[in-house]
Amino acid sequence: MSYNFSDKQGLLKGKDALKILVVDDDETTLDFYKKLLQGAGHNVAVATDSSKAILMLEYDGYDILIQDLFRPGASGVELLEELSNLKKSIPTIIISGNLDSNPGREARKFNCVAYFKKPFDAKQVLAVLDNLMGR
Repeated sequence: MSYNFSDKQGLLKGKDALKILVVDDDETTLDFYKKLLQGAGHNVAVATDSSKAILMLEYDGYDILIQDLFRPGASGVELLEELSNLKKSIPTIIISGNLDSNPGREARKFNCVAYFKKPFDAKQVLAVLDNLMGR
């Protein structure tokens, strides 16, 4: 299952490369994202938990957040709620193995631009990024 909110097309238009923060508790998954996204020419930083991600998002400017929803400690939804409380909005792609229901309404509330259920086609994630960049 995947969904791309097409009304976000061109949201990050004019950028040659995106500065992306990826949050996942699995190091192997983080390595995969880093190689995939850097291979596509993007700048990538990673965090293994929400507390580190919050600090990174507060003090460094990122164009987009890619995260798993379910992980130990604060979940992906809690991270998005914390960002909302801090009045920070960042386009977000959610990738999770536990998307049993359609999270579209909740996801849109938090500036989600797409969500994918694992396993997913990496080309779809890159296509969403290209779409956001107006390519």
